[in-house]
Amino acid sequence: MRWTVLRWIAWKEARQLLRQRWVPVGYAVLFGLGLLLWNARLFPVGWFGPHRVAIAYFQLLAFGLPWLGLLAGAQAIAPERETGRLTYLLTQPVEPSEVFWGKALGRFSPLAGLFLIGQGVTALALLRHGGGSLGMYGLFTAAGLGLILLALGLGMAVSAWSPTQARATGGVLGLGLLFLLVSDPVLLTAALFLRLSAPNLFFLTALNPVQSFRVLALSTLTDRLDILGPAVGWALARMGISGLRLLLAGSLLVWTGMAWVLARIRFGFGDQAVWHGRPSAEGT
Repeated sequence: MRWTVLRWIAWKEARQLLRQRWVPVGYAVLFGLGLLLWNARLFPVGWFGPHRVAIAYFQLLAFGLPWLGLLAGAQAIAPERETGRLTYLLTQPVEPSEVFWGKALGRFSPLAGLFLIGQGVTALALLRHGGGSLGMYGLFTAAGLGLILLALGLGMAVSAWSPTQARATGGVLGLGLLFLLVSDPVLLTAALFLRLSAPNLFFLTALNPVQSFRVLALSTLTDRLDILGPAVGWALARMGISGLRLLLAGSLLVWTGMAWVLARIRFGFGDQAVWHGRPSAEGT
């Protein structure tokens, strides 16, 4: 791959993403709520202390970051393929790998940059209220970047396998609902009616990347993870805090690798994309 071509495509994608106002607005809402949690006088230390505020803040980002990554990834490939712009781009002296990784880099960089800016601002509130250590905040920041990379990869995989922008958007919305809203009631129902044991319930929970991120992020704040339920308490007793973190990080890595491999396979390898030279009817 040629760095100049990769950089040009990445710059184009970054500008295109930032022109869509929902990206900076979404981050502003997330971190605005975070600053409200850290600084609002409605939450005095004696009643809603910095430790609980930190937990609420982590849960807030665990809910918001996947949506931003999924939607950004969904708009990376399918809309340009639907209109024929992607086919035109691939007729230029560029390789599919340069186009794919340029799109990935160009979309990840603004998402990661806005996240780091927001984390830096909220870190000041953390230091002011004593909600945790800088080491804890650094580990959570690294986990947050990993969650953005995972969500972006899933979004690009859905976009690469979808023929139209509408289907790509619908696909990532379905994934977001599944991971963020549907999984908890389904697991609780299964545990109630199927009488799942604590080990089975924990491993089913670990299969959800968002749940894995939540537990991993909270483990940087406290080692009292048994408050999350008997399943996590069982895992903590069996594996210890280090083993639990390793397992959850491994789950996130597997999900991330699978998402990017699926996206790359559909986009194509070598000198020709899978669908190179076959624009959609709308683009013709």
